[in-house]
Amino acid sequence: MKITPFDRYRDKNGKTYQVLTTAISLATEKEEVVVQQLYGHYINISIPEDKFLRIFTKIDDRENEKTPEPAAKQESQDDATVKVKPEAALPVTVRPSPATVEAPEKNDDDEQDPAVRDMLAFLDSEDFDEKYMIVEHMAQNDELNDTYIDNMAASIDIVIDDGPLDGRTRELLKCLGTRKRFENTRLRG
Repeated sequence: MKITPFDRYRDKNGKTYQVLTTAISLATEKEEVVVQQLYGHYINISIPEDKFLRIFTKIDDRENEKTPEPAAKQESQDDATVKVKPEAALPVTVRPSPATVEAPEKNDDDEQDPAVRDMLAFLDSEDFDEKYMIVEHMAQNDELNDTYIDNMAASIDIVIDDGPLDGRTRELLKCLGTRKRFENTRLRG
């Protein structure tokens, strides 16, 4: 099957992606497919071609015309982020962990859980901007629970006190906001 740019694909969860290009991985020297999420923060993901073909199914052109874009969630007035159209978005490279792509012998329920995928992406990421966006995404989709917050906090060497979930989420976002402000700029010197 030929994979061409701008073709749309759907994953096993029904979420839509668009192929941006194909590339060769420097690490493995294998062909990879670079796709962009057509939901959320329109994150770009690089996936080995063989795994891509197992996970995604192509959406035919007639279905592309009928498929409405997902409605953007309303943002609070406190949110200072700027929404960018997907065509103008700067590429963000996200290295998926093996759990985010597909594990051949796992139960379908385990590998389909978006909260687990987001949690693993948080743990894999070294960029605090990305970590912040992941927690924000999980909060908007009601994927966070006390265990996830504790694990995320521990991974960045902080402790979030017990309390209501929304308060703990705000505290985690506040800590990540501070870290992204100072940690990401500290190395730029």
